[in-house]
Amino acid sequence: MTIVGVGPKGFLGPTPIVEMEAYLPLGMMTVETGGETAFLTDAETRDLLIAARLAPGASIERANVALAPLGQQLAKQYPRPGVDSSLQAKPLRPPGLIDGPNPFPVLAGLFLTLTGLVLALACLNVANLSLVRADGRRREMAIRAALGGGRARLVRHLLTETLLVALLGAGAGMGAGVLALRAIGSAATVADIPLVVQFPFNGRIFAFALGIALLAAAIVGIIPALRTSSGNLSNILHEGGRSSTGRKQRMRAALVAAQVGGSLALLIVAGLFVRSLRSAQHADLGFDPKNVLNVALDPGEIGYTQVQGVQFYNEVLVRVRALPGVRSASLAMLAPLGDTVQGGEIEVPGYVLQRGEQLHADYNAVSPDYFKTMKISVLRGREFDDTQTESMPRVAVINEAMAERFWHGVDPVGRSFKRNGDAHHQIEVVGVVRNSRTEDLYSSYSPVFYIPLSQSYTSAQTLLIRTSGPPQAIAPQVLEVLRQVAPTAPVLSMRTMTEMVTNGANGLFLFNLGAEVTAVLGLLGLVLAVVGIYGVMAYAVGQRTQEIGVRVAMGAQRKTILWMVSRQGLAIIGMGVALGLVVAVGVGRLVSDFLVGIGPSDPLTYVTVSVFLSFVALAACCVPARRATRVDPMVALRYE
Repeated sequence: MTIVGVGPKGFLGPTPIVEMEAYLPLGMMTVETGGETAFLTDAETRDLLIAARLAPGASIERANVALAPLGQQLAKQYPRPGVDSSLQAKPLRPPGLIDGPNPFPVLAGLFLTLTGLVLALACLNVANLSLVRADGRRREMAIRAALGGGRARLVRHLLTETLLVALLGAGAGMGAGVLALRAIGSAATVADIPLVVQFPFNGRIFAFALGIALLAAAIVGIIPALRTSSGNLSNILHEGGRSSTGRKQRMRAALVAAQVGGSLALLIVAGLFVRSLRSAQHADLGFDPKNVLNVALDPGEIGYTQVQGVQFYNEVLVRVRALPGVRSASLAMLAPLGDTVQGGEIEVPGYVLQRGEQLHADYNAVSPDYFKTMKISVLRGREFDDTQTESMPRVAVINEAMAERFWHGVDPVGRSFKRNGDAHHQIEVVGVVRNSRTEDLYSSYSPVFYIPLSQSYTSAQTLLIRTSGPPQAIAPQVLEVLRQVAPTAPVLSMRTMTEMVTNGANGLFLFNLGAEVTAVLGLLGLVLAVVGIYGVMAYAVGQRTQEIGVRVAMGAQRKTILWMVSRQGLAIIGMGVALGLVVAVGVGRLVSDFLVGIGPSDPLTYVTVSVFLSFVALAACCVPARRATRVDPMVALRYE
């Protein structure tokens, strides 16, 4: 291929998330399909999309009104029995999401909710500290007022201090955010497809962050500012700065309880994601990914015809199987969890169609020994052998889901079906294999059938090699074999099956990313809650120093003082945990679509996280409480 043009810098492709790195003329599809041109003329082929740009002022709704008559005309010209066809315009989406639900708004809403909860916890923390600080500065503000400072001026003075702290925090947060975005972007590079996870920091994001910081500062600072600048000057000056009413203490306790509750909700969500990740890691894939090396090849890239391609793959298989340490080797059109699943409509004789129902099944073309190499159990019948050729009757091995869907209660071996667009060949079912994960780790099993590569040649194939030891050790020998058979044939990729399961976009990549992000948010919430509860308990002990000194002087035991101080912290923790459980149930419903193997109300997660947070919060209470037991009565009685 000759490069004839380069796109503009920053253009990643017409769809988000997945980067398009190169564009070929549509006419070159004949090269990719081995010279076949049916995709341009066969009405049953629906592999192409029409991309159109709306005219200025137009909308998708108006476009669909205009397309409806054309769709009816095409449906009459190319009828599909039993199927209601129409022509519709839809927003451009990443591949695989054009017809299905779009998960990105839900995912964005989920993380916006979680980060909003962290922001709320930070605001509660600052509000609590501001109240404590304001209570300690009431005497100072009273002196300023006595010297002629008006209330408005005092409020502006206090708000200015709060805004300065908010701006400093916003600057640090923006810096940390840029580093976090870079980390997420670099994490996406381990995926097996070119994912676009780039979030450039621009003026709109800067303005948004700055606006949030200023708004939060105004909300957090206005109440303490108003409270500090009000009150009777004479009473405040005579108090000596020691009083703290029960109402103020209850307000601070409520704020800390809200922090504990929000932190608990974040930690529970993080726990759900971590538990989901562990469930996915231990999920039954239906095949064994250990000790398998995947090598993606395509001799068609150097102009090999079908005959040459068949000879190439046969020679590679023979030589690779002879390598030391190779237990088995096979070929497949698609590797599990590594590629977009191929599918199409089928016809099953004797199956009664419901109104508007379409029979659809995914398929894969494989060579003999594929099920042995992947350790997929054959439940009934047999797998393929070397006797299946292009001139022989068509055969297929189906999975349990397909057998259950179309031949429920009947042995499917010996039954037949047809692929739409190939009415001349009936496909006989010769075996049934166990369900295995082909597309992702969380969807329900869909009907899948396997056909011999010898009866459905494709230029791009994956060589699957099961080894007796680490598969990476045999990679150099495999590359040497490929160079000997076809020196110029490109190796598209070489990865272990374990890497594809762990880092693949269809594997655990998104589960790992979700668990890491929610864990960071949960830890942030935990730190904020610990700081908040420690601050309010330390302040409470400071306010009650004189009282504690009197109690000690009157003979109070240390354990009595410890329980007296800790009881307040325990009450705050209890209220916070109760509130957090309620919030966690609501947030858990948002993440339910992203969990595997557990529900949004997983009891083990809720109980474990609640006990852990309570223990950490209680430890934060113990430090001021133990300090209270060591108060010197003589010092406490002179304390102001």
